[in-house]
Amino acid sequence: MQLMDSRLYRTLQHIARWMDTYYLDPIIGFLLPAGIGDFASAFMALPFIFFSLFMAKSLPLTLAIIEGMLVQIGASTFVIPLSNIQECMEFKPEHGDDGKVCSHITARGEFLPYINLREWFEIDDPMPTSQQVVIVNDQDSSLGLVVDKVIGNNQTVIKPLGDLYKNAEGLSGATVLGDGSVALILDVFKLSNVVKRTEATV
Repeated sequence: MQLMDSRLYRTLQHIARWMDTYYLDPIIGFLLPAGIGDFASAFMALPFIFFSLFMAKSLPLTLAIIEGMLVQIGASTFVIPLSNIQECMEFKPEHGDDGKVCSHITARGEFLPYINLREWFEIDDPMPTSQQVVIVNDQDSSLGLVVDKVIGNNQTVIKPLGDLYKNAEGLSGATVLGDGSVALILDVFKLSNVVKRTEATV
């Protein structure tokens, strides 16, 4: 029995090192007060320990969470990081909607470029009777993001993009909403580069 206890001790020590790596010390601490020489008690706890290790290796140690604003374009939902947003207003292009991806509007007396996200992402759902523009800042300048509707604020857990969207310019990730649907997170800086690139070719 002494040999079995010694092997168990080494096994638990190895597991403890894994738990230290994955910040699961409280679990191994459950065994130690009872004395690891108690083989029966330790053996019964091992399945729980191995399950915890499996979960720790499967899940990320940290999650990126941002405050975002949900917006809708057709049937699709997107998230704009709240830290980039300056204001929202009704979209009133001076010369009507010309169907261009990028153009300009006057907002608060300032002449600003905008990107029509419906055109950029090639969303062909029915057009609403009115649209809104979200004025955002990319640190260097301001621009407008034209959307169909502003829904409201939402705390967003960022998940990596799937294969379908990983090459789509202007997206930084995705998130799962409370109803189980997926919203795509907009990358303001990449969208700003699209506008600057377009202006450079005009």
